[in-house]
Amino acid sequence: MSSASDTPFLVSSKHGLVALLLIGLVLAVYANAVPHPFVHDDVVFIQNNPSLGRFDDVRDIFIPAPRAGSQIVNPYYRPLLDIVYKLEYRLFGLDPRGFHLFNVAVHAGNTFFVYVLLFLVTSRMGLAAVAATLFAVHPVQSEAVACVSGISNLIFAFFSLASLIFFISAARNFRSYTALLMYFLSLSCFGAALFAKEQAILTVFLATLLDACFPVREDPRVLRRRLRVLGFWIVAAGYLFWRQSLLGAAITPGGAETAEANLRLLAIPRLILTYLGTVFFPVDLHYYRSLDILQPFGMSWLALALIVGAGGLLIRRLQGPARRWAAFGALWFWFALLPTLNLVPLVNEYSLVLAAEHFLYLAVIGLFLAVLLIGETLLQRLFPQDQAGLKSLLVAFVLVLSIGVTVRQNTFWRGEVALFERTVRFEPEFGRGHILLGKAYYFDRQYGKAREEFLRAIAILRRHADRAQDPRVRDFYRGFIKGAHFDLAHVFEAQGRYSEAVASYAQALAIDPRDGVLHNNLGVALLQLGDLEHATGHFRDAFNLDPSDLRAATNLANGLFMLGRSQEGLRVLQQVYEKGDSPSPNSGKSLQEKGN
Repeated sequence: MSSASDTPFLVSSKHGLVALLLIGLVLAVYANAVPHPFVHDDVVFIQNNPSLGRFDDVRDIFIPAPRAGSQIVNPYYRPLLDIVYKLEYRLFGLDPRGFHLFNVAVHAGNTFFVYVLLFLVTSRMGLAAVAATLFAVHPVQSEAVACVSGISNLIFAFFSLASLIFFISAARNFRSYTALLMYFLSLSCFGAALFAKEQAILTVFLATLLDACFPVREDPRVLRRRLRVLGFWIVAAGYLFWRQSLLGAAITPGGAETAEANLRLLAIPRLILTYLGTVFFPVDLHYYRSLDILQPFGMSWLALALIVGAGGLLIRRLQGPARRWAAFGALWFWFALLPTLNLVPLVNEYSLVLAAEHFLYLAVIGLFLAVLLIGETLLQRLFPQDQAGLKSLLVAFVLVLSIGVTVRQNTFWRGEVALFERTVRFEPEFGRGHILLGKAYYFDRQYGKAREEFLRAIAILRRHADRAQDPRVRDFYRGFIKGAHFDLAHVFEAQGRYSEAVASYAQALAIDPRDGVLHNNLGVALLQLGDLEHATGHFRDAFNLDPSDLRAATNLANGLFMLGRSQEGLRVLQQVYEKGDSPSPNSGKSLQEKGN
């Protein structure tokens, strides 16, 4: 690895000034995201998380026991992330401004880590500072920083970058005892990153890449170098074994609706081109970015081959260490994307695979490094006299443009209406996107628009269900259709259109006649129409399906009393009293209580 100054890094006043400038820039660019409320996943993982204030369940977080029949707040195994949420709650309560500010602070720390890492690799302060600044302000980072639940990307990146910095420091001081401490810290940070997010597995590839591209020439013992990298592979293998032992799966399952593996593989070039387009032309940034793997793939293979070939030729024409640095940056981009190329299914819906912008959070570091080096060389050859001024002008233009787009992109996280309106604008065939927008409109009391979105969602999801070959996949989409009818019924109730609400509940029950909540809510809607007999029948169905549902039991007893069947109503109440049931977790669940 390139040798930097012998001066202790943090002692240098120049590096301290760079740190202050980078941190100040991040705080300024993301200041408009701090006042935003919790949205979407934030509501589930934070606002509606009943265990957020507890610290007596830390052992259960790291070693979860099977919880049959319970509602799991976070389906992922990310214990460190759960601890971070608890600490944030201890500091900020449920004030979203504190959570947003914490995101911005971690991003600022990551930005400085990027600067440190690239300076240690290249020994060029200006190059490292420009690349770190691009990392800080590029619009593609907004999804990870402006969304509270994007903290998973920030935390794993924080520990991954720290791990690589310690790894370089250990390699450079291989004859000292300090190296052992640095190496231990490096592997420890890698482990912490894995417990923050599964995607951190990419760190093992990045460490291997660092060691291969920048070997320590002063260390003649190749075997020790190889063992140094082997430590990362051992930690990664241990993590996967741990997950397999605890969860029964080394990787997070992709879901029942996964597409064929060969289609996902054939779509990888289109996915990479999508990522590249997102970085270089960030004009359509949006949540739930998807890629349809059923679309033609031939031209994408050709286009990617041309881009890779052209990039390789440009890198080969670089002189001196710049060639190695640029090659390192290009390979960093590919390796950092490996966990997100749908080798493990990341399916949004039917044939739509996830191409989320936050997957690029770490990957762009290498891309920026390679592009800056290639651009610098091209300017030197095309404009040998004025290249310094042109370089400064181009960098300033890109940074100012990036800052403007990022500040605007942050505004789409101000609420769920803005967020999901933008989503369905770019993902019109994403059924669940329309459901989420429908719910956002419902809470905003825009009932007419909510109705339209739920109907669009039902039509899209019906097409998915009709095309599905696997019965489990078909049932998966039928479940979403049932939920959309359930939510649509709430819209009709809010408008006082109870006949249409009854019809919508009935359509949901046709999909799942054993849903007690649907029976109970249908009974309530029938009462509004004065149909006491049928309403009581549905209350009875709800109670029989779930005797612990106190709301259904109370509604049934009241219905029986109103029908003059007082003794039968008393028996229902006596039955509930004798059982001593506590309310069912699904009791009387409505759209208002489901969260987004």
